[in-house]
Amino acid sequence: MRLNLTTIVVITCSVITSPKLKAEQLTKLEDIVITSQRREELLQNVPITINSFNKEFIRITGSQTLADIDNYSPALEVDGASITQPIFKMRGIGTTDFGIGTDPSVSIYQDDVYIGRSGNALLQFTDIERVEVLKGPQGTLFGRNSAAGAIQIITQKPSNEISGWLRARFGNYDKKLVEGVANTPIIKDQLLLRVNALYNSRDGIVDNADGGDDFSDEGYQAARASLLWYANDTTQLRYTFDFNHVNQQGPTAIGLNSILSPNQGDVTKAISNDAVNAKEKRTLHAHTLNLQHDFSMASMTWISSYRQFNTKNREDEDGVGKRYAYLDSENSESNQQFSQEIRFNGNTDHFDWVGGLIYAYEKGEQTLNVSTYTNAFNAAVQNSLPFAPIANVPLPDDLIWTEAIQNKLTSQSMAAFADITWSVTQQLKLTFGVRHTRDKKRFSWKNLSNNLFPNIPDQIFQSPAYPLASKNQWLNSSKSWNDTSPRAVVSYQWNKQLMSFFSYSQGYKAGGFNSQQQQSSFEPETVENFEGGIKSSWFDQRLLLNASIFHYQYDNKQDISFEQQGTGPGRFVTRTGNAEANGGEFELRWLPIDNLQLGINYGYLDANWTKRVVSIINYNTATSQLTDLAGHPLMTPKHHALATLDYNYSLKDYGSLAFHLDHSLTSKRQFTPADADYYFNYHNRDSAHHYTNQRLSWSDREKHYQVAV
Repeated sequence: MRLNLTTIVVITCSVITSPKLKAEQLTKLEDIVITSQRREELLQNVPITINSFNKEFIRITGSQTLADIDNYSPALEVDGASITQPIFKMRGIGTTDFGIGTDPSVSIYQDDVYIGRSGNALLQFTDIERVEVLKGPQGTLFGRNSAAGAIQIITQKPSNEISGWLRARFGNYDKKLVEGVANTPIIKDQLLLRVNALYNSRDGIVDNADGGDDFSDEGYQAARASLLWYANDTTQLRYTFDFNHVNQQGPTAIGLNSILSPNQGDVTKAISNDAVNAKEKRTLHAHTLNLQHDFSMASMTWISSYRQFNTKNREDEDGVGKRYAYLDSENSESNQQFSQEIRFNGNTDHFDWVGGLIYAYEKGEQTLNVSTYTNAFNAAVQNSLPFAPIANVPLPDDLIWTEAIQNKLTSQSMAAFADITWSVTQQLKLTFGVRHTRDKKRFSWKNLSNNLFPNIPDQIFQSPAYPLASKNQWLNSSKSWNDTSPRAVVSYQWNKQLMSFFSYSQGYKAGGFNSQQQQSSFEPETVENFEGGIKSSWFDQRLLLNASIFHYQYDNKQDISFEQQGTGPGRFVTRTGNAEANGGEFELRWLPIDNLQLGINYGYLDANWTKRVVSIINYNTATSQLTDLAGHPLMTPKHHALATLDYNYSLKDYGSLAFHLDHSLTSKRQFTPADADYYFNYHNRDSAHHYTNQRLSWSDREKHYQVAV
């Protein structure tokens, strides 16, 4: 594996009909406006722990996806090693099961549309206005509930001017990223159009020791068209179409998968590839219709959305180039999602309120194929693993043995939600919210195995999760769940500079089904969160200080583990357990002199299981036993720190220079025994990570051109 500094050269050109811009002096910290509570508010006035990142920050830091944003948001973790199977965690809570029977704990939205599957959640940033990261349970303000938190991606709306820009990035490993935007009014002040496109490619940065293409490359294309119609002074309609396509190398393992014992015998053959046609692919089409109308007492928003995507992720699972150890898997997913949301907002002298209804329908299919050469199968049985009954029946060399598990999901979710803020006095505000949800799911399983020899009993090849009678047949199960989740907030504005708040909220995630264990379900995940904090700005808005502390209790937290039952082969199973955590976050931004901005962010999290019974494998005896992991930590870092520096220097008629520097630290993660099994027992901890990012740019006086490195 090779690790190198990444150097990027960025060239930006823009065309705009508005007046020329001059370099501005930064004499106080910028106000940040957000819409997390369904109305425009200053971030400093919102009693929720939020991180907001505007388009300028995304551009300066070179962030391409949400996997880059997590360096700048304490308690947010995004594992983007696989773009079609990312892992999102907030304050230690996330979903590691990629099966379609499980919902995400962290909800992702784009322009208020819920993205329900991880397969289409990690999208390349293109023409983004801002990203808002809300910590803690969210359900009374958004269309779908979220147990851990929510991330809202807001794209640029069409504007009433002819404008556009083109940006190109070039870097090592043959990095090429080209992005362009064009905006124009079709009918002045009435019908506006905005289109953008992005192309991104890069060679792999991880050497393939056995030759062939290197790993961790990038291959991505995206486009969006947005049409905005102002029907009259009170009504507007926006249609948005999104397209993106991914085609790159699939992920690979490091070392030998634990399904094989370390005593395979002499190596007789070798291969120069890790997995045949190991590619990661995705194609997404998304349509959104957003209708907004202002009544005399309230405003209405009606959002209709349809999203459809297909993914294919074939990856190496053995991590070595030996045919006796060859093992790979392929995950294919097809998904359709339709949603309708209607929401009303209003305000009076003493009340601000929002309420709405949502209906969501999802239909998905997923197939997991596991393939191995018969050499690998023979190596396994000769080492007395679960296939010992046929240890004396070796299979001929160089044949492929494949087993597939197919799943189908039909899901419906309906909910009503409301949130009201009462301004008791000019300083004191009380907020009450509630959400009621009904979820219904129908799930199906089918096991397909390629039995190479008709004279060998089917039981030899049959997965223990599926009775023999179910082979090549569909098994079905249906379940429904109901939940009511409240929210309450007390906030007090002590003066213009200081606000404090305390909140209580409940979160919910629907129950689901184990993809690899037939007719097996698990209960909904619920959380209670207690949080308090302050938001403040001082010295004529040259110093900003925000802080919060929280405590949460989780019931039925859904988590995946690798388990082995009896003498059968292991499989991934989602189990539920209880957990609790204490933590806090701190944010400081300071403008010591004009044009120089310093920042510090820090997050602390102490999260542990209070109950989690799992099957722990003893690899020496190929047996397992049930173990309660109460007291063990969740696999999440305790500390996350970030320091930033930004400085702008005016060259007067020759433009301006801008310098950015940031350094982030994420502490080690302690694995439980079950986590170690999930990651094939390589290590019992993940070491600390440091990340440094620097940028120097020059812009011309009118801000039409920019060059950065």
